[in-house]
Amino acid sequence: MKFNDIIDLESEKNISVKTTQDFVDLLNPIDPAVKEVADKIVVRSCNSGESICHAKALYYYIRDNYEYVADPIDEEYIEDPREFLLIGN
Repeated sequence: MKFNDIIDLESEKNISVKTTQDFVDLLNPIDPAVKEVADKIVVRSCNSGESICHAKALYYYIRDNYEYVADPIDEEYIEDPREFLLIGN
């Protein structure tokens, strides 16, 4: 299952992360688009409502469909969850 099979997100502007609160805001757990993707992954992968199955389904989806790309030296870049899902790394 590929992300493009699940949802098509519109890209958003990059967000500057300067404080801890900026980072917390970036990881908004109730972002409707990110939640929709997570819900679809879980529904397609789990027959039960168990949290362990949900966590494993999300973990394996990310592991199998996205590749880690290191930041350049002396530079830190944090993708917001929508950008991560759209770009794929």
